Amino acid sequence: MIKATISGLDVTVSGLQSVGIDAREAAYYAVVEVLQKAFEACRDVISEGDHSLRDLALLKHPYGFTHPQEIHDPDVLVHVQSGEYRDALRAIPPVGQATSIIEGQIVNDSPLDRWIQEGTTKMRARPWMQYIVDTFGEHFADLIEARITEAIESKAA
Repeated sequence: MIKATISGLDVTVSGLQSVGIDAREAAYYAVVEVLQKAFEACRDVISEGDHSLRDLALLKHPYGFTHPQEIHDPDVLVHVQSGEYRDALRAIPPVGQATSIIEGQIVNDSPLDRWIQEGTTKMRARPWMQYIVDTFGEHFADLIEARITEAIESKAA
């Protein structure tokens, strides 16, 4: 199973002991907000519906190694067939506001996850989780930082 973890706040928040509860609360809610946005982005990437299995076969299996083709931009999009893979996507929220546990995770529990993201001997990889990190990671980190900064500035005022 491949997981994406949103973390690193323990170091940031631990240096803010004087602000304490407000900063931890802001970090907690920021991670919850980012986790929801990341979950929606992940779900969008693995919910492509424009090609059926028959369509992909007519295209000579563009995700295979024999006749590889880029049929989407980004190329990591995953087509929905039964919906089981998409439905196995889960967001696991933070469990509290203690400085060492302010993190959330997005996981896909499907046994297909590793095959899709890492590829197989017959199918090329579509590392969609890495695409999400690369595309949105900096924005998400900035959002978390902004929420913590707002809490600190609010406390200082």
